[in-house]
Amino acid sequence: MLIALDSQNHYVQADLIKEKNIKGSLFCPGCRQPVYLKRGKIKIPHFSHYQASDCFLFSEGETLEHLAGKQMLSQWFTQQEIPCMLEAYLPKLKQRPDLLIWLDQKIPVAIEFQCSFISEANMIKRTQSYQKAGYKVIWILGKRFKLKRKLTAQQRLFLYYHKNLNYHLFFLDTNHQKLHIFYHLIQFERNELLKSRNYQVSLTNKKITLKTIINHFETLTYQP
Repeated sequence: MLIALDSQNHYVQADLIKEKNIKGSLFCPGCRQPVYLKRGKIKIPHFSHYQASDCFLFSEGETLEHLAGKQMLSQWFTQQEIPCMLEAYLPKLKQRPDLLIWLDQKIPVAIEFQCSFISEANMIKRTQSYQKAGYKVIWILGKRFKLKRKLTAQQRLFLYYHKNLNYHLFFLDTNHQKLHIFYHLIQFERNELLKSRNYQVSLTNKKITLKTIINHFETLTYQP
């Protein structure tokens, strides 16, 4: 986890906290059990439970890709002054999106960075839960879901549709810090060849913002 609670019940972020400034204990925002800061040469700073935990919100098996991706996206939104919360718990939904952002003051957007397998039933349940509560939801896929010659059943779950983009998918490459938007997706039934266009966004390039991306796709047209 990248977020913990301090003894004053304030949220603290793992990559921003200094060990000498930690006063008292740190706690998991989900189960409220004690956690500690882990900082090493390989893994990015994060919090972990002292003992094996059955916490229903935070898993100890979180991968480096998942931790890094959440942090990259959070930094990208923050530098654009887009309100963003890491690992925000939504008590009414009993869900914790990886990020929660506000593109306007009325509609929050839940962002899920999906790196591992998720069942169709669970994905649909989580998506509908967000939507019924008035949230938009964006699923961004990790390296497990990399596009190849044809769409898999798992990839099909995360397809979006827009009149300008046709069917499209979002991927995050944490190794190169790039967001990929594969759009105009077409799969030919006879030989199952997949065609698409790829719009790449470097998360380290401050000139490319969310507004830049939206403006770019608003000028596109699609001919079926």
